Amino acid sequence: MGFSTDLYVDRDIPASVIVKAFGRALNLKPGQVAVLAVDDFDARATRWADPFVRVLVLKTTIRGDFPLGLDLRMKDDRPADFEAFALSVSRTIGAPVLTDEIGINPAFADDWSW
Repeated sequence: MGFSTDLYVDRDIPASVIVKAFGRALNLKPGQVAVLAVDDFDARATRWADPFVRVLVLKTTIRGDFPLGLDLRMKDDRPADFEAFALSVSRTIGAPVLTDEIGINPAFADDWSW
């Protein structure tokens, strides 16, 4: 079925660290997580079509206290314990992560973090 959501981070994080964080949080093998710029449409289509890739993370820079936007796209369903998943990502990247997937609306709770 698949799952997608947005996550926001309070600083820029290298793609290699994002790959590690999502791979660890979802117990995936190396190469199953791809991180691309949100406007890299050709690479996005190619990577998403790869049956080995399970997760695509599209990075973008936005204004505000959490300037790194991560558009998370998964070929699998939403993690059963999304809070534990987000906490794992936050710990691995070493930065607070905002998400509205667990009842926190970043538009109204911009100081909330892990």
